[in-house]
Amino acid sequence: MDKLLSILSHRREHNSTGELSFALKFLNHCEPLYDLNNEVIAYRFDNTHPEDRSRVLFSCHIDTMHRKEPERVFQEVFVDSLTNQVFINSSDDCLGADDGAGVYLLLEMIERDVHGCFLFHRGEEKGGIGSRAMSSIHSDWLSTFTHAIAFDRRGARSVITHQGMNRGASDKCAQFIIDLFGMNHELDDTGTYTDTREYFGLIPECFNFSIGYDHEHSSSEILDLDYLMKLKDKITSIEWGSLELPIDREPKYDDYEGFSYGSYYGSQYDSFSSIYDNPELDEIMYLDRKELARFIKKNKPEKIADMMSDLLNHVFELEDAMIARDQYYSDDYADYHSFNDNRDRPSLLKAPIQSELSLNLENDELEGSYSG
Repeated sequence: MDKLLSILSHRREHNSTGELSFALKFLNHCEPLYDLNNEVIAYRFDNTHPEDRSRVLFSCHIDTMHRKEPERVFQEVFVDSLTNQVFINSSDDCLGADDGAGVYLLLEMIERDVHGCFLFHRGEEKGGIGSRAMSSIHSDWLSTFTHAIAFDRRGARSVITHQGMNRGASDKCAQFIIDLFGMNHELDDTGTYTDTREYFGLIPECFNFSIGYDHEHSSSEILDLDYLMKLKDKITSIEWGSLELPIDREPKYDDYEGFSYGSYYGSQYDSFSSIYDNPELDEIMYLDRKELARFIKKNKPEKIADMMSDLLNHVFELEDAMIARDQYYSDDYADYHSFNDNRDRPSLLKAPIQSELSLNLENDELEGSYSG
């Protein structure tokens, strides 16, 4: 638990001091991989073995959507003892469980000597900077893998088979893993984007798995610890190297096989449209400010919290649909997802990484600050 909360206490905006502090603390046992400008694009820990029956690449990204105070390294995180959820102060910009929870899972798998290769990408929130470079520079190496599993999806149900309308994984393999996990996951063809999207043309089976966060990229972001810990126990107990995982897809970047436009756009828009069919939300739909204040005052905080959570879910589902509509993988993706961030900051992760900084990050008094 302490490791997870320490990860989440780091504000890891791409190219920030917080990201560097995190990398020095948690990824010093990994091999940095570079682009042609000698900049780190990912960190690799290779624990594959010649006898492995499936070559599995496990993936996450280390950057977050923190934007306030880019020089600030740490934030305080809290654990709700009743719900067992992690959250932050409303004044902060995001928790960073997207994808700090995925980072935590990969580190736990490494610590328990799970067979596979573990790739920690940089710059996913800036348009897949690390994975795009990886697919270009290290394509031959990536093509040696049979399966790529990203841990970067919201919620606690999804096994993503499609990203941005393109199929990345077969239903046959997805169902095999769902049955293997035994955690009531479901096939989901409504994915938008994570780093494994860049490997659709190189690796036959490319997934993204739910890891328990919700309301990402906002101060309302939360992380379901019960689900995450169950998932950790499951994936670290599996003998991945001895599994012969199904392969039922040929690598290709544009693959619309098995995709339903009605299913995709329906799933993206239905929850937003159904706001008018939600009886509880319908109660407040047409209230003016004073009536809304009276409604809040007379109802229990739990009910108000549930309604707010439903409203936020509608917002995030609509955001996903808008991204997909505008072709998530266009050249404008990075500008969209980084909120047109044109700040010219020099890279903090040029090679070689210096282990001694003028700011003694590892002894910062705020490091790992969290409350129960």
